[in-house]
Amino acid sequence: MSSSSSSGDPAAAAVASTSSSSPEPAWHADKRALYLAAAKPKMYAVALIPVAVGAAAAFASGGGVSGAASAAAATSSKSAAPTVVVPASALLSALASASLSFLARATTGACLVVAWLNLSNDAFDHGTGVDNLGQGKPESVVSLVAGGKAWPVHAVALLCFVSGSLLLASALGFDVSAAALTPPWLTEAAAVARSKLSSVAAAVGGKLSSVAGTVSATAEAVASAASSSAAAVVPDSVAAASTAATEGVGGVVGGVLAPVASLFHGGGGGAGAAAAAAMTTTAAASATTTTAAVAAAAAAAIPLPALSPTPPDPRPARLLAAAVAAGYLYQGPPFRLSRKGLGEPLAFVAFGPLATVAFALAAGNAAFLAGLRAKVTAIAAAQASSSLSNKAAAAATAAATAAWPLPLATPAAAAAAVVVGMTTASVLFCSHFHQIEGDRAAGKLSPLVRLGAVDGARVLASGVAGVYAFVIAAAALGALPPLAAAVAALASLPKGIALAARAAREGGDASRIRTLKLDALGWHGAFGMALALGLVLPRAAAAVASFVLGA
Repeated sequence: MSSSSSSGDPAAAAVASTSSSSPEPAWHADKRALYLAAAKPKMYAVALIPVAVGAAAAFASGGGVSGAASAAAATSSKSAAPTVVVPASALLSALASASLSFLARATTGACLVVAWLNLSNDAFDHGTGVDNLGQGKPESVVSLVAGGKAWPVHAVALLCFVSGSLLLASALGFDVSAAALTPPWLTEAAAVARSKLSSVAAAVGGKLSSVAGTVSATAEAVASAASSSAAAVVPDSVAAASTAATEGVGGVVGGVLAPVASLFHGGGGGAGAAAAAAMTTTAAASATTTTAAVAAAAAAAIPLPALSPTPPDPRPARLLAAAVAAGYLYQGPPFRLSRKGLGEPLAFVAFGPLATVAFALAAGNAAFLAGLRAKVTAIAAAQASSSLSNKAAAAATAAATAAWPLPLATPAAAAAAVVVGMTTASVLFCSHFHQIEGDRAAGKLSPLVRLGAVDGARVLASGVAGVYAFVIAAAALGALPPLAAAVAALASLPKGIALAARAAREGGDASRIRTLKLDALGWHGAFGMALALGLVLPRAAAAVASFVLGA
């Protein structure tokens, strides 16, 4: 850290004083360990678990498909619309395709946003002096990679944030193509610029064509005169070469100008223009015939509904935007709420009720729309086979869409979101055990700075026990399926006990307790993945059985 920044920041000066007077821990000299700590590979579990648990909760509750089916059945019974059976293979194929696409984009986008959080946190902390050597944060990316400069880390963090946000928006069903993201005023300006360039190019091309014509005519006259005056002494081969050179002048000029003209006009003049016009006329006639055929077919076809909302369901995007805002409030100026001990509540809200519920709703949307497409395809096939009238097809299609929009959160999604939020907050809580002295010197009032290591270990043990108590209560009240609660509790309990025991045993030793957050991540990951597995198992088994039996 530069001397200017240290002299201008009392907190930085305090950390620098502490660093100079305290011996450097042995692990600070291990560059491999420092780089691994800076990369935080296991930290990305906090990005993956909300996606996995949210998608599993949507799948367990039918992902919108069972709700759509029940609503369709109710509507069909009222409107006397016939029931159209969707083949199990077609439905499973549609759901698998939609789910894999959603999961790939959502997990990648979430990991990039968490990378933004990690990198920008190091960059913001650099200004407070926390990342000084000694009792501070030597594993900071700013110190290790960026040579003590925060702006390159901020730039990479911003790139991660933008790309992650675009992937998440794509997973939620938004159009993130260049055309959709370009502001209208920029599109209009580009169109005006292209028009002006086209006019200039056309004018220059016309003048060059005129000059080329003059040069060609002059060359022909010279060649003719030379040919007539020296016809007796000039061999035929030389005359042929002269003629070829004369024709070559026009050919070269034409070869240069034709591509330029085609860039702005789509073709040349003369015969080329006539050919292009003929092709255009033929294409227009064909398009007219095709359009008429499509219109005639559409008049007799099923009045299909919009298979995706326009615009897409905005609720998941709003929830994720609020989660990102909470992440900035945690670390970004002028708020820096982590310095006031509010990091854990923000982590609970951001990764639990906000992110997990958002991903559950988004996964439900994706599954619902996939099921709707399969349903409408079956209706179209039934109508094409003349077993369904237009009126009955319209009623069945309307029934298929009756469940839209989906409810914000099912009981399973809400309960699972609370669990994810609690375990994520424990990860952040454990990451401060080895930084108590550095945080205190920098004026960062984390909960462990206020509590101390001993009382902090007790609070952690109470929090671990509280997660299991909540899961049992949620299962007893019917919010969580009993199987999901049992699988999650049994699979993660050994890691939870070991986490609490280690904090009580080593909480006061900064050199040994520094990896406690990795234990917390292991518990968080085990709990989340077991919970997702428990949520998915019953319906997955039923789907496989249905597929095997051909239902």
